[in-house]
Amino acid sequence: MKIKRESAKPLLHPIHRVLSTLGLIATGIAITSGTASAVQPSINGSGQVLLFPYYSVRPAGGDGGDYNTLLSIANTTAEYKALKVRFREAKTGEEVNELNVFLSPNDSWVAAVIPTTTGARLVTNDNSCVTPADFFTAAGRDLFRPVDSTTAAMDRVREGYIEVIEMGTITSTTVQGHMARNAALVPANCTAIGALDPATGTAPNVFPGNFLAAPGGGLSGRVTLLNPVTGINFSYVPTALEAWSNVVRYGGVRSGAPLLGAASPPETRTLLEDGRVLHSVWATGLEAVSAALMSDGVVNEFILDSGTNSLTDWVVTFPTYYEHFKTSASNPYSNPSSPQLPAGCIPSGWPTTNSESRLAMVNREEGAPGCSPNLNPTVPRLSCGVLTLNHCSVANVVAYGNRSLLNSTSQTIVSDRARSFFQAATTTAASTTSVPGQVNGPNGTAELVFDWTNTQRLAPVSSTLDGVAVSSVAILGVPVISIGMHTYTRTGVVSTYGGVIPGTHRLKLQF
Repeated sequence: MKIKRESAKPLLHPIHRVLSTLGLIATGIAITSGTASAVQPSINGSGQVLLFPYYSVRPAGGDGGDYNTLLSIANTTAEYKALKVRFREAKTGEEVNELNVFLSPNDSWVAAVIPTTTGARLVTNDNSCVTPADFFTAAGRDLFRPVDSTTAAMDRVREGYIEVIEMGTITSTTVQGHMARNAALVPANCTAIGALDPATGTAPNVFPGNFLAAPGGGLSGRVTLLNPVTGINFSYVPTALEAWSNVVRYGGVRSGAPLLGAASPPETRTLLEDGRVLHSVWATGLEAVSAALMSDGVVNEFILDSGTNSLTDWVVTFPTYYEHFKTSASNPYSNPSSPQLPAGCIPSGWPTTNSESRLAMVNREEGAPGCSPNLNPTVPRLSCGVLTLNHCSVANVVAYGNRSLLNSTSQTIVSDRARSFFQAATTTAASTTSVPGQVNGPNGTAELVFDWTNTQRLAPVSSTLDGVAVSSVAILGVPVISIGMHTYTRTGVVSTYGGVIPGTHRLKLQF
């Protein structure tokens, strides 16, 4: 049977989730036991994997100036860690740069993606060891690589998303000694660590040997999109995954390893609100990671107030899309053939059955433009207007205003009809408010619904609920991470203010 969808509940982390199972709502709270061996979203924002949905060095549209993306990664533990930091471009998710970063206990690594005349490059003033050891000194190594040599491909590297994967815990006292700080707070011998990297060093395949133990987690981070001309600042924390792997997953520089889908064991675990545990076993690690990130809908706020010249962009990123289309694993991003749906695009919008119909957008007073408020969930609301979007990139920017505040070239195309729908979402203040009769907006909330074709889904090999087997389980939706960004411009002041709105994600099961 199909399980009823419940209303979303905001939590503390960008991956907010609602999971309906026989009337029970799951909040996405991760099990924090050290013995847990199943990938799961983190409750506190730290983990073995950090996923940042967006970086950009594009010009900031009408605001002037170029964005810079500042990245920080912190090791909040007493362990020594080896990390893979990978940058993927927005259109297809191709890798455009990567390096290995080595963090000692309580160490942090900071870097910035900055624009160049042809693309982007990575810079840092941090002393933590990286491999290759000459990453920031060898000519051109820090430049982002295009997927081909065309001008368009060069431009594509200017925006994308970031993966940070803990490959292992460093247990070798020799390597720990190389990472130890001297009196000047500089690691003792980063060159020696570089020589151990199997992709670049003089001793191939040495590093993974007896030098590493399984990842231990405890990574946290932050990305800031900063425009140095206007001073606008969008700072956000990543989606973190715990218990991603219980084995070493070391990969040399430019080896292509480890991939995000290399989770071990291929299992997921979610704690329900009433304390019961849903545990699922998957055919592959890639399916497990995707299942941990599945959402059937992304809910966020939009702000297009004309009085403050506000703009709102949502970033909607499909973090496992690239790997699913490179493998034969079950693909939750697959779509039925349709002349209205361009190849490779992921649709979001209205469900197709009246029983699942619900308003995809409301203003602040619970109504849609041109519609009266209707709180009866059994009454179809398709007459209020249709919102259907095709997301044709891996990292998509949905611009709800008349332009993208991020000036993205990886935009989800919003039709004139839909944009008019957004921009008509105004409300009029009642007589009991501070300013009676004042027109507010357009402002409100909207939802991108991903399960309405009923083909976006994953089915595990087996599942248990508190140890009792449950059969024919499927998760509806797509693996997705998101973040909202909006601006305010103050009249008479040369300043633009920016805000970040974490998305609320829904997860729906079907039995």
